[in-house]
Amino acid sequence: MLGHLTSRDVTAIQIDMVLDGKEREVVFGSVYLPYDSTDLPPSKEMVSLINYCSHNNYPLIIGCDTI
Repeated sequence: MLGHLTSRDVTAIQIDMVLDGKEREVVFGSVYLPYDSTDLPPSKEMVSLINYCSHNNYPLIIGCDTI
């Protein structure tokens, strides 16, 4: 679990997987985007997750939801 990137609306984990025959670290994120938020998407937490993966060259898979 990536505690420094996890909040009330974001859960992120990092796991080792075999991709294209190579072992790689992959990040999975579950992001809730509240419909009544005063801030437009993406949220600051989601941007932090994307930046973390971009900076470390980790593949990122995100699932988003809103109600």
